[in-house]
Amino acid sequence: MKMRRQLYELLVILAILFAIVLLALPTFTSSPKRVAVEKATLILHQIVLQEEAYHRKNGHYIGVSGGKIRNVLGEGESDSLLFIDIPFDFPYAYAWTQVTDSTYRVTATGDIDSDPDLDVWSIDQRGIMTHLRVD
Repeated sequence: MKMRRQLYELLVILAILFAIVLLALPTFTSSPKRVAVEKATLILHQIVLQEEAYHRKNGHYIGVSGGKIRNVLGEGESDSLLFIDIPFDFPYAYAWTQVTDSTYRVTATGDIDSDPDLDVWSIDQRGIMTHLRVD
């Protein structure tokens, strides 16, 4: 009888531990995605700060070179004027669009979970960030 009671207690403890693991699992599996998204948005904010400093000094944004977009940053690349390095194995690439002397938009596009859907963030010269597409 005592052995049976201990077995039941052990099964109850295992069931509780199993339930806790099942509840915590989504948190652990989504964590790398959240880190990548957070890093991507931090880089976008850094771009806005560097672009604004450059614009105050030179009267135009870094993304303007003879009226053409010249900045596209991908994995392992850097921009010496922006003081930004995109890490290796980073799922986002950054592209300047809608660039004029007084406006620009930077778009971060990345695949954070190896499926066909892309995660797309956009920020403009005012620092307004938009999540255009959720991966």
